[in-house]
Amino acid sequence: MAHKTDSVAVNAGLVLTHLKAKTRQEAIATLASLLLKQHLVDDGYSEAVLAREEVYPTGLPLPDIPVAIPHTEAGHCKSPAMAVGILDRPVEFGEMGAEPGSMLQVRIVFLLALNNPKTQVDFLQRLVALFQEPGLLAELVRLRKPSLVADFLCSHL
Repeated sequence: MAHKTDSVAVNAGLVLTHLKAKTRQEAIATLASLLLKQHLVDDGYSEAVLAREEVYPTGLPLPDIPVAIPHTEAGHCKSPAMAVGILDRPVEFGEMGAEPGSMLQVRIVFLLALNNPKTQVDFLQRLVALFQEPGLLAELVRLRKPSLVADFLCSHL
């Protein structure tokens, strides 16, 4: 079932609950392929996200479960959506706003495809607020079924 959280699509086809990736590049490329398959982004989206991630890292050092929120310019996005990957094993992402080379072991990746810069700031703020809720990310990891993860996120965002 497709969901929209304030017009940002989240559905089971955009959620991987057992993502096996060895690097952030692999995690991003895998999630980007889900967005491309649903025609939500253009062919250059994955490369643009990867390039941006190298310059502006998106790892967040949350107390319970570190996450990353990679994204890129709105021009690569056809329709607002979010792909989510819950990694079987954490992968290294650069820490947002930290010294270059400061790395985090990220467990959940929220890959954003937002086609309106104004929406992007608002949605990022809502995601960060969500991350502050105690136990919420641990609950998300426990769900382990794509449809349940999509439903959970839609009900909390």
